Amino acid sequence: MRPGIRKALPVIVAAVAVLAAGCAGTRQRDGEPSERERYWHYAKEEVPSFSSYGRISGWRPLGRNELVVWTRFDEAYILRVDPTCYELDTAVGIRLESRVSGTISSGFDWVRVGRNRCRILSIHPMDYRLMKQEERELRQQSKKGGS
Repeated sequence: MRPGIRKALPVIVAAVAVLAAGCAGTRQRDGEPSERERYWHYAKEEVPSFSSYGRISGWRPLGRNELVVWTRFDEAYILRVDPTCYELDTAVGIRLESRVSGTISSGFDWVRVGRNRCRILSIHPMDYRLMKQEERELRQQSKKGGS
């Protein structure tokens, strides 16, 4: 083995272990809803637009043409975009592009994924506070049941 590879081997092994642990932690148990189903469970009626306050504080893909964006830590929206949107489910970052500053509208505005512009087809606000509250209650119940 070459000296450069020998020095890099522990770093490579550690990186693979971290990646494997991350994948193991995201595994879905039998009978549990998928991440997409979990988010859609808390979705409200479709709305035409929302205020982005000039930025988003986070986002998560729910599949090839759906994502959740957070405008604040406790305010989230599910966006459904054009089915021809490529790389959304594997993107590292996104950008919302709006015709009206601070307002994101379905039918008029886009999610930028790399070089792709994906038209927003629908917007569904989420009851994200309720989602987090119910998740906390489930964790507390499972701790009590496991004691």
